Amino acid sequence: MANQSNSNLIPVTAADHAGAKVFVGVTVPLLACCTFAIAARLTPRLRPAWRFGWDDGLILVAYVRPTGTAFGLLITLHSFSLLPSGLS
Repeated sequence: MANQSNSNLIPVTAADHAGAKVFVGVTVPLLACCTFAIAARLTPRLRPAWRFGWDDGLILVAYVRPTGTAFGLLITLHSFSLLPSGLS
């Protein structure tokens, strides 16, 4: 299916591949750092006693939305084979 020509599709250029590499190279480490920081903040609040406040809830909301968007974009890159060869 990748070899078929379709006039409705936008052609993928070398710049698109470079942009995908930059996106993956920036997004994955930042998501890992954010996940670690949020886990480090929330773990002491959940153990030994439940001290989960409204500010922690806002942090989770602010974390979940961009994380879902980033994973959606990573899945899109993978489905269009734009990910670098070592990551697909």
